[in-house]
Amino acid sequence: MKLSLTLYLDGLDDLSHLMKVLQDDTPITVDCETVDKPVDKPIEEPIEEPVEETTTSTNPSNIWSSTAKDWTDFPLPANAKQIFVSESEGYDSNSGLSDNEPLKTLELGIDLLSDGKGDQLLLKRGDTFLNEDLGKWSKSGAGPNEMLLIGAYGEGTRPIVRPDKGKNIISHNGEEICNYVAITDLHFMSPELHNGVEKPPQLVWRAQTEGLHIEGCYFDGCAVIIQRVDRSGPIKNVVFRRNVVDTPYAVGGRIHIYWKQVNGGMFEENFLYHLGWKEGLVADDKFTHNFYGSHDCTNITFRRNISMLASSHGVQLRGGGIMDENLFIGNALQSFGYVLGGEKDAPLRNLGTCGSIRNNLFLDPKKIDGEDRGTGIQVGNINNIGLEISGNLFLNDTRSGELNSCAIELDPSNGPAGLNNLSIFGNIIYNWRGGLVIQADSNYSKVSRVDISGNAWQNMMGSGSRPLFVSILGSNYGKFSFAGNTFHRKEGETEVGFRVGDRTRYADRDFSWWTHNIESTAKEEELHYPDPTRTLSSYAVSVGGSNSSLAFVNRCRLQRKGFWSDDYTAKGVLNYFRTGFGMETLI
Repeated sequence: MKLSLTLYLDGLDDLSHLMKVLQDDTPITVDCETVDKPVDKPIEEPIEEPVEETTTSTNPSNIWSSTAKDWTDFPLPANAKQIFVSESEGYDSNSGLSDNEPLKTLELGIDLLSDGKGDQLLLKRGDTFLNEDLGKWSKSGAGPNEMLLIGAYGEGTRPIVRPDKGKNIISHNGEEICNYVAITDLHFMSPELHNGVEKPPQLVWRAQTEGLHIEGCYFDGCAVIIQRVDRSGPIKNVVFRRNVVDTPYAVGGRIHIYWKQVNGGMFEENFLYHLGWKEGLVADDKFTHNFYGSHDCTNITFRRNISMLASSHGVQLRGGGIMDENLFIGNALQSFGYVLGGEKDAPLRNLGTCGSIRNNLFLDPKKIDGEDRGTGIQVGNINNIGLEISGNLFLNDTRSGELNSCAIELDPSNGPAGLNNLSIFGNIIYNWRGGLVIQADSNYSKVSRVDISGNAWQNMMGSGSRPLFVSILGSNYGKFSFAGNTFHRKEGETEVGFRVGDRTRYADRDFSWWTHNIESTAKEEELHYPDPTRTLSSYAVSVGGSNSSLAFVNRCRLQRKGFWSDDYTAKGVLNYFRTGFGMETLI
């Protein structure tokens, strides 16, 4: 098969990683042409552009229970005004009060916005605002139904805001109060010839806030920080949805999406790709993640996102919350409540976390800068409210190496709360190196009611350092309850199935020992699924795309209002894989 691609300048570096994710067996000849990065244009395969979607929500708060078709509408309040800005058609001598008399520069448009009125700053679609940014923001909307809007007008592609080197998209010193602000339908781009020596532009929000809504934006080489600092008040009710965050990086790492002390956050239906690193310029490291939620974030929902090829974590939810129906591809690991390091005396950390990890897909983890990794999800610091881990798929660990790999890791010592009221059921681990690892040698007094039942370990591979199915590393294993699980090893695999009671090979156990001592209802049986060999590549073909993950990635990059396809959302991909394993589809 011959595949002709027009690649971004970084495409050749990404190609080898992505082809491994696809597990393609078909030989591919690739004709590559490096061109300037396209802006919101269809990729090489013909795609029928979706019809502009109608909006059913007129209240930003409705987004918390949104359906797949909803885009948030921000109506102009009765006493508010719209300010129009166009780089191509505007003059700063114009009034800026109509699209026939737009201003030219963002700075002047921002100056004309009223504080506390729900005004709207609208940038002309198709325009590029070079060496401009939104500056130090200090203005608010009038209320949750009368938000100050920074958005777009007209026809065409999203307006591009491309700050100068060393400048951020928006920033605060931490002393402002900025309530009810929405940023929608904009394309933020890193400076030309960015090579990682300087940090890329970042949206840095540190103001005291009640209501921040970011939707439908493309962060093209740019990062996002939403962080309360000591001199500011609380940040509450943040919505970040249907955005694309694509390959921001800098020498020294830690260029990612970072939330700290956010109370109430919806992070939904975003596409996160390759944050914090770039082959040949900036190595991947263990400190940089696609999304990092600090331990002091509360009431966070991370839902239906595609998180792909992170430097380290696809998501790190140290404060817990809802982590449901996401697609994690090619990341080294994910974590929930796991608070190794950090502020050990912080009150919120000591209270522990709770929530759910349901119906996610963890696909083909990677190494970190050559170091063996590959953990589907790490869990720790779970309080008495508890955590449910159910309905997840862990598939095809082909690249992580033989050390440190497992689908689920439980660690009662990673956080003062231990592990409590933890239910793990209905998960399928297939073609993975190592299944469940429990660090059971410390903080045993903080373990209670951990139930592991009705899961399937199938087609399992050995890691060289850990058994195929379950490792309980320590003598304190009495509080971990197992029932009705099914185990099957890959054909020809000779690694031992279990390790219980110690970290050494002296504690290796076979299936007979396991059923007599731990789980009498366990089954050693191969389960047959409708189509367990499905890949991201075969999914792309099933929705009319090319047999290439780059084509899938490039189409996900283009997701926006007016050009949105459910085929390139987490839900679409999840249902394809779930059907292959005979699981119920998501609504």
